[in-house]
Amino acid sequence: MINAEDTAELMAREDIGFLAEMMNYPGVLAGDKEVMKKIKAAQRNGKPVDGHAPGLTGRQRDQYAGAGITTDHECSTLEEGRSCINAGMKVIIREGSAAKDYKLLSPLIAESPNMVMFCTDDCHPDDFVRGHINLIVKRALADGYNLWDVLQAACVNAQKHYKQNWGLLQTGDPATFITVDCITPHFRVESTVIRGKEVFNYNASLPSDHSDTPERLLDLEFPNRFVATPITAADINIDLKPGDTVHVIHAYDGSLQTDHDEIKLTGNPLFDSHYPWTEVQKIVVYNRYIPGAKPVVGLVRGFGLSNGAIAGSVAHDCHNIVAIGSDDEYLVKAINRIVEMQGGQVVVSPDEMLDIPLPIAGLMAPMGGHEIAFRTLCIQERVKEIGCQMKSPFITMAFMCLPVIPDIKMTDRHLMDTKSFSVIY
Repeated sequence: MINAEDTAELMAREDIGFLAEMMNYPGVLAGDKEVMKKIKAAQRNGKPVDGHAPGLTGRQRDQYAGAGITTDHECSTLEEGRSCINAGMKVIIREGSAAKDYKLLSPLIAESPNMVMFCTDDCHPDDFVRGHINLIVKRALADGYNLWDVLQAACVNAQKHYKQNWGLLQTGDPATFITVDCITPHFRVESTVIRGKEVFNYNASLPSDHSDTPERLLDLEFPNRFVATPITAADINIDLKPGDTVHVIHAYDGSLQTDHDEIKLTGNPLFDSHYPWTEVQKIVVYNRYIPGAKPVVGLVRGFGLSNGAIAGSVAHDCHNIVAIGSDDEYLVKAINRIVEMQGGQVVVSPDEMLDIPLPIAGLMAPMGGHEIAFRTLCIQERVKEIGCQMKSPFITMAFMCLPVIPDIKMTDRHLMDTKSFSVIY
C-alpha cells in the first residue's frame, strides 16, 4: 500500500504530473488524516488531484471539491455534473465499454465548455481499435454542439489542466497531433504524429518495432505476482437454507453502480427461489497475492449466465481473481485456468473453454492491438452464447470488486456496503 509518506515522495518527482483518482471519498468527507496528507502532498508540489466520487451532490460535493479535488469522471447524471462544475471541479465525460455517460452529460459541453473533458476509462480492446476520443468528438458534432467547444473539451482543457506542453501546437512544443480529412461528424483520422514521429497513417503500413510473434512473446518472463493455487468446489460452497437473509449484488448493463438486494430466503436462490431461473449466480473473489488465501463467495444477479462461467484477473482495483458462474464445476474450471495462466480472462461453456492470457502483471498481453481485440471479440461472443447479454461483461464484472462505487461490492475479504463503507460479512 502506498501511504502518505510514499505519496509525498512520488509527488516531488518531475515525471509525475498529478495525483490520480482520490477514490476514498468517504475519507475525504470525514477528513481522514492519511487521506488529507496525500492531497496536501500533491498541492505542495503544484500537482492537480483527480477525483472519483459517484453520486455526490450539494454540500458533500462542495466539501469534496474544497479538499482540493479538481476533476471527476464518475458523474452519471446531469445533476451530478452541474453540481461538480458549480463546486469548481472539471467534469470528465466518460464513454467507455461498460459505463456510458455521454448521453446524459453532453449538455455540459455547451453550458460549460471550459470545464469539460472527454475520456473512455475502461474500454475493451475490440471497442478501442474502433476509436477513442475521436468517436466522442464525432458524436458531439453530430449532436450539433459547437465545433470550437467540442475541440476545447477534447484537445485543450486536459492539456492545460494537467500542465502538459504537447498537443496544443504552440511554439516550442513537441510535434504531437493528428490530421483529419474533414471537420464534420464523418471525419476520418488520416495520421497520428507523436513527438515528431508518424506512428499511424491510414493509407500506409508503418514498420513495427516488434518482430516476435504473439506465441513467442507469451513464452517470455514478465513482471507478475501470482501465488494463488487451484481450488476445488468445496472451497466455494455456501450453505443457503430457507429463512436465511442473503445479500445479492444487483448489476446492470451499462452501469458500474449496483443495487443491494436484501432477501429472506424461501428456498435456495441458486436453484428454486422466486427469482427467474438462472437470474442469481455465485460470484467468487480470490486473492492472488497472499499464499493460502481463501475465496470469498457471494451472490450476484444481472449477468444472466445460464450454462457456464467467466473469470478474470482484471478486477478493480486490487486485481484479484473474480469469477461468476452458473454452477460450481464451471466456476472451478474458470478460476483454475486463470491460476494456470497466471492471469487472464476465461469463459467456460459446456463444450469448450476460451481464454486470453495476460502474463504482464495479470493485466496485459504482449500482443498487438488488433490481435488482442480479435481475441476479446471471440471470447465475448462465447459469453453471449452461455446467456450473458451484457455489452461488456468482463469490465462490468471487474467493477463488482471496487468498493468505492455504490451500493454493494465484494472484495477478497468481505462483502461491502459501499454507501456506508461497512462490512456486511
